[in-house]
Amino acid sequence: QLVLNEHMRHWIGHSHHATHLDFHTGLGRWGTCKLLMDSKLTPKRRDQLTRWFGENSFEESQSTTIAYQTRGGWGPWCEQQNFATNYIYACAEFGTYSPVKMLAGLRAENRAHHWSRRDAPEREQTRQHLRELFCPASPQWQQAVVDRSIQLIDQARNGLLSEQLYG
Repeated sequence: QLVLNEHMRHWIGHSHHATHLDFHTGLGRWGTCKLLMDSKLTPKRRDQLTRWFGENSFEESQSTTIAYQTRGGWGPWCEQQNFATNYIYACAEFGTYSPVKMLAGLRAENRAHHWSRRDAPEREQTRQHLRELFCPASPQWQQAVVDRSIQLIDQARNGLLSEQLYG
């Protein structure tokens, strides 16, 4: 947060509109993407996100699906800093493996980290497994995620341009 606080106003400049997409993996169905919103959305913001990214492209943290309430997250902190009048933060979450498999992998890596010798083979094995859980080696998954990420960036840029021209 120190780096962001120090540089964000300079990066955004005098713009009244800014969109921050924070890319993550691990939650949701394989290769799908949801924009997870850390704060409560107003009807106006919901309409804006729907125009920019499409119907059912985002979930609020109060949702009963993959979004969950975070504590100490970037989104609420950035919004509180008032970097721009119309500041949007969204976590672009790409799905990988099932929640049970993800939690098992996290638990195994945590156990190996805290209870294994530094040179124990299981430490490296659990790290490699965790890497696969969060960034699958599947070329199809990787290409789909890159393609959708570029699409999200284009949609955000086009949305910002339309807000600056017409909003």
